[in-house]
Amino acid sequence: MIKIKQGNKEAIFIHIPKTGGSAITRYLKEHYEWTPINLINGKESSHIFSRFVKFDAPSFCMVRHPIAWHESLWKMLVDMSPNFKGARARGFNPIAIAGLMYKPVFSDFIDTLLEQAPDYYNETITRHYRDGMKWGKQENLNSDFLTIMSNMGFQTFGKVRQFGGRNRKCEWKEGQKEKIMEANKEMIKKFNY
Repeated sequence: MIKIKQGNKEAIFIHIPKTGGSAITRYLKEHYEWTPINLINGKESSHIFSRFVKFDAPSFCMVRHPIAWHESLWKMLVDMSPNFKGARARGFNPIAIAGLMYKPVFSDFIDTLLEQAPDYYNETITRHYRDGMKWGKQENLNSDFLTIMSNMGFQTFGKVRQFGGRNRKCEWKEGQKEKIMEANKEMIKKFNY
């Protein structure tokens, strides 16, 4: 989470994991004055929960379709170091908790998630998003992000450079997508998915 400034305009970007937040954070740091507002033990952490921070400027975030979000989450876990998979989660670190449920086969990961935390997507979004916050969709990252920035009065500087996707196949078992959608219907409805 960072606070950006351009002239007399200020805004706070809330990084929800697996929604394009790293690419947006990089863009913001390249083009605006910025300050981390999520210091934990003196170190910057991109995943502190916005509900624990008092905002003194407008805030915005990006969201992602829950099916694509779960696929991206698993692909990231596959590539992470073995030391992180199964790491002890302190509080609610969404990536560490997902690491506790990690399975090398995607559909097994989804089965575990459905058994242990079926509304994990809802939970993750809820811990970051606040009503009244401006938001865009990762699927339309550049157009939504640039529109948000323009609407808040910021000058923009071209497109956000997104990271390349991880080239791993996610095979869903029959019925898993429907269960994920049903368990996470609160955020699906809120963000028109």
